Amino acid sequence: NRMVSPQARLLMQLLPVIPGIRQHALRSLTWQDVDLEAGIVTVAARDGNKTREGYVIPLPRRSLELLRRYAKLQLDDVYCFPSANETNKAGYLSDAALYSITCHAGIEGHCLHGWRTAMKTLAVEHGVPLLLTDLALGHKVERSSDAVYNRSNFLESLRILYQWWEDFLISLRDGQPVSEWPGISSM
Repeated sequence: NRMVSPQARLLMQLLPVIPGIRQHALRSLTWQDVDLEAGIVTVAARDGNKTREGYVIPLPRRSLELLRRYAKLQLDDVYCFPSANETNKAGYLSDAALYSITCHAGIEGHCLHGWRTAMKTLAVEHGVPLLLTDLALGHKVERSSDAVYNRSNFLESLRILYQWWEDFLISLRDGQPVSEWPGISSM
């Protein structure tokens, strides 16, 4: 049985729960991108962010608590998920490291990007508005009037969605009935 580093363990726990952050953007996340008090992560406009625009993701309660406990380990001053491999020039966990972890766990052939598909599909099937699922996944919303006139970041609506998604996954893991989408009256 192979030991998994604390950074790899947390990253693998967060990937399914906050699929709005693509795995490269999550791997390269810096502590400057994380506000543990406000419970948000800013996905910076840099490599790994397909839209090349920054956006904000609210962290659900359990994930926020895991990240707060993990921050106390102080593994690195810059990266949230630093590489333990000194030859890794990027400084953060590599894609190969995550692939290795999934293979050792017997999850070969699973694309970590698939969590994004799962969230979009299950959220839409449970009545989550398309606009909100697009925003949750960091997709650029190109509806003409929305793009021109709407300046809302829907942070509170996204907070509700991500908490529902975390609870949904925990229910599935524990074999419990999943909670229904609570709906949002302001959308």
